Amino acid sequence: MDIDEDITIATYLIDSYAKKLTSCARTDHALEKEYTDALKKIAILRRTIHNDHSPNHWTLALASCRTTIRTLALEIANYTMAPNWESPSYAHSLRPQAGRLAGKITGSINDYTRDQHHYGWKYEEQFAKEYIDGIGKFAVHTYATSSGMAAFATILGYLRGERLSPSDKIVMGARSYFQNKELVSAWFGHNKIIWVDESDPTAIDAILKKIKPKAVILDTLTNAGKSVRLDVTALYRSIAAMGRPYPTLILDNTCLATACQPLKGTTKLLLGDMRLVVFESLNKYHEFGMDRVTAGLVWGVGSDVGKLFTYRKNMGTNIPDASVIALPTPNRWMFDLRLRRLQRNCQYLAQELAEALGSKSSRWVRGVSYATECTTFVLEFHKNHASLGTYKRFLHTLLARARKQSVQILAGTSFGLDHTRVYPVAAYTREEPPFLRIAVGTEDMDTVKKIYDVLVDTCYNF
Repeated sequence: MDIDEDITIATYLIDSYAKKLTSCARTDHALEKEYTDALKKIAILRRTIHNDHSPNHWTLALASCRTTIRTLALEIANYTMAPNWESPSYAHSLRPQAGRLAGKITGSINDYTRDQHHYGWKYEEQFAKEYIDGIGKFAVHTYATSSGMAAFATILGYLRGERLSPSDKIVMGARSYFQNKELVSAWFGHNKIIWVDESDPTAIDAILKKIKPKAVILDTLTNAGKSVRLDVTALYRSIAAMGRPYPTLILDNTCLATACQPLKGTTKLLLGDMRLVVFESLNKYHEFGMDRVTAGLVWGVGSDVGKLFTYRKNMGTNIPDASVIALPTPNRWMFDLRLRRLQRNCQYLAQELAEALGSKSSRWVRGVSYATECTTFVLEFHKNHASLGTYKRFLHTLLARARKQSVQILAGTSFGLDHTRVYPVAAYTREEPPFLRIAVGTEDMDTVKKIYDVLVDTCYNF
């Protein structure tokens, strides 16, 4: 049952933050109140979770727990970091200035947290263990960053400094995330980019053979007005057919996360000296809907991808230590449990809306665009109504109708959160026409059906 899964995930989050708190040495009496207050909140949360509630009360109880857990995430991060220093000492004459990390600091190694820090190392190790599959996993380099875009900027720094000459071409997906397209165009020049259709493996194969690019940049699931899941297996066959030297392959895995495992199937290519670099935003799924801090991560395998560390350090894109502590401890089973709920809700809403719009035409909305295992989909409007003004009017009507029916729908960016969001994307860019995204939440199925009713009514009347 949905409620049982929600309780399981809430319990995991409570235990995750309780362990973070109790692992801190209680060395600073000035912080004793913060420590005991956090322990009290954890105890209340555990009583709430383990008490019996009527079905109607469970939703409220879990919502209350989620709010408290969100508060705890930052309180525990602040408590952990309060005695620490961003530039901790590694030696002293009388007293150290290293807080909880006294005795763990080495000069010119981890004595400046912008470069690297203890908390980041631990999270990166846990991420690789829990979320990356493949027999080449032992050779993966993993680096947390301050956001998904910071991860991508770090990769571009590495590309420009190590992999590409000024004359080299880059093959990039035409439906890549618009901010990624803006950065690549600004850094390398629009005339250096060869755009490919992610939905056409044959066309990609032909372009790779013809251009033999030094770098290929693609989304595993397009983050654009048309949802397309990349055929990674076909892509690897095309790269293999290119012959050496293989390009550096960069994949944005933000939209699929563990549902796509790019390391699988790459053994021969990696032995042939291909570099595989994967990145994603951690805001979307890895915070389990709490949306507390910005964070990203890049991992790579192949010769010299370890230099990503140097570019992260020199570009100042490392994740802050407090942000790492605010992130839930990686746990694959719990992560996939929540991800499957999002995928289920998305599939239901997208398919039901597609069927309704297919059987009865709407004056404004012509259909939906979605892909397998996605957690968002796009409402596709007829060409003469596909405008930012129409999307805003649709959203205004949708929220008004949802309010009357006591259904929670939000206007706001991002995805992978608890409650369904509807919002225009790419409103102010030349790289992508605006589109209207539905980012589903983790609601129970009864609530999802109510959201469908509001959505389908608005498609025909706004």
